[in-house]
Amino acid sequence: MRGRRDCGLILFTRLPAAGRTKTRLMPYFSGEQCRELHIAMLKDLRESLKKLKGVDSYLYFLGEEGEDRKKEDRKRAPESLKRIFGSSFRYRRQRGENLFERMALSMEELSEEGYRRIVLIGTDIPELRANDIRLAFQLLSESDAVLGPTEDGGYYLIGVRQPGRELFLLDSGEGSVFSRTKAAILQSGRTVSLLRHCRDIDTKEDIAVYRERIRSEPVLRRSCCGSFLLESLSIAVIVPLYNERKTIDRLKRELGALKGSCELILVDGGSTDGTWEELRKGKGWMLLRSEKGRARQMNLGAEKTSADVLFFLHSDSELPPDVPGEIRRVLARTSAGCFGIAFHSASPLMRICQFISNHRVYDRRVMFGDQGIFLYRTLFEELGGFPLLPLMEDYQLSLNLKERGICPLLCKRRIYTSERRFRGDFFRRLRLMWQMNRLRKRYRDGVDIREIAERYRDVR
Repeated sequence: MRGRRDCGLILFTRLPAAGRTKTRLMPYFSGEQCRELHIAMLKDLRESLKKLKGVDSYLYFLGEEGEDRKKEDRKRAPESLKRIFGSSFRYRRQRGENLFERMALSMEELSEEGYRRIVLIGTDIPELRANDIRLAFQLLSESDAVLGPTEDGGYYLIGVRQPGRELFLLDSGEGSVFSRTKAAILQSGRTVSLLRHCRDIDTKEDIAVYRERIRSEPVLRRSCCGSFLLESLSIAVIVPLYNERKTIDRLKRELGALKGSCELILVDGGSTDGTWEELRKGKGWMLLRSEKGRARQMNLGAEKTSADVLFFLHSDSELPPDVPGEIRRVLARTSAGCFGIAFHSASPLMRICQFISNHRVYDRRVMFGDQGIFLYRTLFEELGGFPLLPLMEDYQLSLNLKERGICPLLCKRRIYTSERRFRGDFFRRLRLMWQMNRLRKRYRDGVDIREIAERYRDVR
């Protein structure tokens, strides 16, 4: 045994290789995305560990980089890890036939080198902080062992003063890995202290939980892992159509910029002007047929996708640059939002309409379809989709979101929308805006939607 040392920290990880790391997240994530997530978590861990003082850090890795790697070359740093952690860590290849044996051997190795307090951690806990590790070492001054439990019944940290293989010889009996490990520690005559529960990332459900937490935890939002979870959000653009032959060419140009970055779903409601036939000539989108009715069409589009985010777009919209980025930036802070509208018109009345419509999102938490509504698919499904109304389905969706306490946010950039419903001179436009406001008031007052729909046709 070498001279006595105090604190030794072991990071246990695989090499970040596509198809070999975080495989339980496949096929939700591709192999390459799993690799990127692993790297993001390693980088966050690196930043946390920089705050630790008086601790020697060892990185025990599993996996191969190149066919020339030899087992006896255990302490040569793999380039993929060295690029992240640099030379401040000591690198060693894991030994053993299974995970628990490899953990036991690594802790025994540090004990033989003279460390009196040894802590081993995994690398897939985004919320793990330097304070947790610091506390684990402090607890080892009082207890023989320390455990950090995970939400799924495992543990993210184990620390000991004196390693023993009996702590890792877990049978397949009842109880979780955490409970059986704790029992093994106590049965060996050791005392054990516990850290707070943390959640690791192993499943699609874990991803969903962390994405929700990003909205309320700025530290997580700024982390590499948080950035990855936002950037990896998949987006489906759903466009309801009915007799839009005149706008199809422009729609194709708008959607062309989104090919490859978003799933595109066009839902025709039984057009009779050649819209369907024209869209069939194109590629890069899913084309569906539905009964007429914007709510019914958008709901059908939502049923046909597994994307994380649904973005409902009107066919006469002109999109801003970087639509996916705008959506993800909003969803970093809330679960629903919209782009807001703008008009090319220099008319003061249209500018006022634009201001009122966009301000309404913050003032009354109400979004309308021409503003480009987007939200998490899971939330949309919880709400039951768009209500099957002949009109105001977007208004009712906003009211449903409002009832759940959800505050929608606006993107920085706007969608330019057509003024075709505001035909005529200044006074006709003003009268139309006022009548539309009154129709919404009647809807809130409980007037039969069929009566409102009939009146809407007269107004238009």
